[in-house]
Amino acid sequence: MALKGDKNNMKTIAFSGGGFSGLQRYFSCVAGIEKAQIGYINGKAGAPPSYLDLLKEENGFAEAVMLHYREAIISMQTIAELYLNTIHHREFLGRYGIYYADKEDYHGLNACMEKNGRLFVHGVKITLEPVVNFFPAKGYKQMAVNSDPEMYSCIQRAAYHQISDYY
Repeated sequence: MALKGDKNNMKTIAFSGGGFSGLQRYFSCVAGIEKAQIGYINGKAGAPPSYLDLLKEENGFAEAVMLHYREAIISMQTIAELYLNTIHHREFLGRYGIYYADKEDYHGLNACMEKNGRLFVHGVKITLEPVVNFFPAKGYKQMAVNSDPEMYSCIQRAAYHQISDYY
C-alpha cells in the first residue's frame, strides 16, 4: 500500500479490454504513470500463456495492461475513470476488467464504477477482481504498438483528448 504524499511509493492497478497495446499506449501518456506493461492476467497458472491461448476460454486469461503509478501525482479513481472512458464497443472478444493489487482499493474502485454507471458496457460486465497472476507479453507484442499504433488501438481518438489534463 502506498502512503499518501510519498512520491517514491508506487501503486499498481491493471485493466483489460480492447487491445492491450492500445491501453498501454493510452496510459503511457498520463503523468504519474511510471510503467505500463502489457501481458496476460488472472488465468489458470502454469506456463506463461501465448496470445493464442487467449482464444481458449478455458484458460481464463485476459489481455491486460499493468500500471505502476505514483498516487501523489494521480489518484487510482482518476486512472479508473480514464479507463472507463475508453470502453466504447462490444465487438471485443476478451473481457473488460479492473484488477487491483491492494485489497484496500476494492471499495474505492467499486464506488468509482457505480458513480460512472459503468458496471456494464453494451451489456458486457466489467469485472472487478484482485490480481491473481500476471505474465508479461513477449517482446514482439510489447514493441508492436510503437511500430503501428493505429493498428493496435481500439481506443477512440476522443478518449485521448480526455487525458490532456494529465500529461
